[in-house]
Amino acid sequence: MSDSIKPVLKKQSGFSLMEVLVSLMLVSVGLAGLMKLHGYLNIQADNALIMLSAVNLAESQLETLRAAPQPGPYSHAEQHTFHRVTMSLETLAEHDTQPGGISTVTVQASWQDRWHHKHQVTLETRMPVALH
Repeated sequence: MSDSIKPVLKKQSGFSLMEVLVSLMLVSVGLAGLMKLHGYLNIQADNALIMLSAVNLAESQLETLRAAPQPGPYSHAEQHTFHRVTMSLETLAEHDTQPGGISTVTVQASWQDRWHHKHQVTLETRMPVALH
Protein backbone atom coordinates (compact mmCIF):
# COMPACT_ATOMS: atom_id res chain seq x y z
CA MET A 1 0.00 0.00 0.00
CA SER A 2 2.83 2.40 0.63
CA ASP A 3 4.13 1.80 -2.90
CA SER A 4 0.91 3.14 -4.45
CA ILE A 5 1.03 6.39 -2.42
CA LYS A 6 4.63 7.29 -3.29
CA PRO A 7 4.11 7.91 -7.04
CA VAL A 8 1.15 10.23 -6.36
CA LEU A 9 3.19 12.33 -3.93
CA LYS A 10 6.04 12.71 -6.43
CA LYS A 11 3.70 14.11 -9.12
CA GLN A 12 2.39 16.92 -6.87
CA SER A 13 5.51 18.96 -6.22
CA GLY A 14 4.17 22.61 -6.41
CA PHE A 15 2.21 25.16 -8.43
CA SER A 16 2.34 25.30 -12.20
CA LEU A 17 3.34 28.48 -14.02
CA MET A 18 -0.22 28.90 -15.31
CA GLU A 19 -1.68 28.78 -11.77
CA VAL A 20 0.79 31.42 -10.58
CA LEU A 21 -0.02 33.71 -13.53
CA VAL A 22 -3.77 33.38 -12.99
CA SER A 23 -3.45 34.13 -9.28
CA LEU A 24 -1.24 37.18 -9.99
CA MET A 25 -3.80 38.43 -12.50
CA LEU A 26 -6.64 38.08 -9.98
CA VAL A 27 -4.65 39.89 -7.29
CA SER A 28 -3.72 42.72 -9.68
CA VAL A 29 -7.36 43.17 -10.79
CA GLY A 30 -8.41 43.32 -7.12
CA LEU A 31 -5.72 45.89 -6.31
CA ALA A 32 -6.68 48.01 -9.32
CA GLY A 33 -10.29 47.99 -8.10
CA LEU A 34 -9.20 49.05 -4.61
CA MET A 35 -7.10 51.89 -6.05
CA LYS A 36 -10.06 53.13 -8.11
CA LEU A 37 -12.33 52.96 -5.04
CA HIS A 38 -9.78 54.90 -2.99
CA GLY A 39 -9.61 57.65 -5.64
CA TYR A 40 -13.40 57.84 -5.86
CA LEU A 41 -13.76 58.11 -2.08
CA ASN A 42 -11.08 60.81 -1.99
CA ILE A 43 -12.98 62.89 -4.55
CA GLN A 44 -16.27 62.42 -2.69
CA ALA A 45 -14.64 63.51 0.58
CA ASP A 46 -13.31 66.67 -1.12
CA ASN A 47 -16.76 67.44 -2.56
CA ALA A 48 -18.42 66.91 0.83
CA LEU A 49 -15.93 69.25 2.50
CA ILE A 50 -16.50 71.98 -0.09
CA MET A 51 -20.29 71.56 0.11
CA LEU A 52 -20.15 71.81 3.90
CA SER A 53 -18.13 75.02 3.57
CA ALA A 54 -20.71 76.38 1.11
CA VAL A 55 -23.61 75.61 3.44
CA ASN A 56 -21.79 77.19 6.40
CA LEU A 57 -21.00 80.31 4.37
CA ALA A 58 -24.59 80.66 3.15
CA GLU A 59 -25.98 80.14 6.66
CA SER A 60 -23.57 82.74 8.01
CA GLN A 61 -24.76 85.24 5.42
CA LEU A 62 -28.41 84.54 6.31
CA GLU A 63 -27.68 85.01 10.02
CA THR A 64 -25.90 88.30 9.29
CA LEU A 65 -28.95 89.59 7.42
CA ARG A 66 -31.29 88.29 10.09
CA ALA A 67 -29.31 90.16 12.78
CA ALA A 68 -29.12 93.43 10.78
CA PRO A 69 -31.81 93.46 8.07
CA GLN A 70 -31.26 95.80 5.14
CA PRO A 71 -34.03 98.27 4.27
CA GLY A 72 -35.33 98.02 0.73
CA PRO A 73 -34.33 95.46 -1.87
CA TYR A 74 -30.83 94.14 -1.31
CA SER A 75 -28.40 92.40 -3.63
CA HIS A 76 -24.82 91.45 -2.86
CA ALA A 77 -22.20 89.21 -4.49
CA GLU A 78 -18.81 88.14 -3.20
CA GLN A 79 -16.24 85.42 -3.73
CA HIS A 80 -14.45 83.16 -1.27
CA THR A 81 -11.74 80.56 -1.71
CA PHE A 82 -11.89 77.22 0.13
CA HIS A 83 -9.50 74.35 -0.50
CA ARG A 84 -8.29 75.83 -3.82
CA VAL A 85 -11.91 76.24 -5.02
CA THR A 86 -13.38 79.69 -5.69
CA MET A 87 -16.93 79.98 -4.46
CA SER A 88 -19.38 82.71 -5.52
CA LEU A 89 -21.86 83.84 -2.89
CA GLU A 90 -24.88 85.79 -4.12
CA THR A 91 -27.44 87.29 -1.75
CA LEU A 92 -30.78 88.67 -2.89
CA ALA A 93 -33.49 90.12 -0.63
CA GLU A 94 -36.88 91.00 -2.09
CA HIS A 95 -39.23 92.95 0.15
CA ASP A 96 -42.98 93.04 0.33
CA THR A 97 -44.17 96.62 -0.23
CA GLN A 98 -46.85 96.50 2.48
CA PRO A 99 -46.05 97.62 6.04
CA GLY A 100 -45.24 94.67 8.25
CA GLY A 101 -44.59 92.59 5.15
CA ILE A 102 -42.26 89.69 4.75
CA SER A 103 -39.00 89.80 2.86
CA THR A 104 -37.67 86.78 1.01
CA VAL A 105 -33.92 86.33 1.30
CA THR A 106 -32.08 83.93 -1.00
CA VAL A 107 -28.41 83.05 -0.61
CA GLN A 108 -26.79 80.97 -3.33
CA ALA A 109 -23.26 79.57 -3.15
CA SER A 110 -21.91 78.17 -6.42
CA TRP A 111 -18.57 76.67 -7.44
CA GLN A 112 -16.91 74.37 -9.98
CA ASP A 113 -15.12 71.17 -9.03
CA ARG A 114 -11.81 70.05 -10.53
CA TRP A 115 -13.61 68.65 -13.61
CA HIS A 116 -15.42 71.99 -14.12
CA HIS A 117 -18.80 70.56 -13.13
CA LYS A 118 -20.99 73.27 -11.62
CA HIS A 119 -22.42 72.84 -8.13
CA GLN A 120 -24.60 75.12 -6.05
CA VAL A 121 -26.30 75.36 -2.70
CA THR A 122 -29.32 77.63 -2.32
CA LEU A 123 -30.84 78.67 1.00
CA GLU A 124 -34.01 80.71 1.21
CA THR A 125 -35.78 82.19 4.20
CA ARG A 126 -38.49 84.72 4.98
CA MET A 127 -38.21 87.42 7.62
CA PRO A 128 -39.99 90.62 8.60
CA VAL A 129 -39.18 93.68 6.47
CA ALA A 130 -36.67 96.04 8.10
CA LEU A 131 -38.04 99.40 9.18
CA HIS A 132 -36.63 102.41 7.28
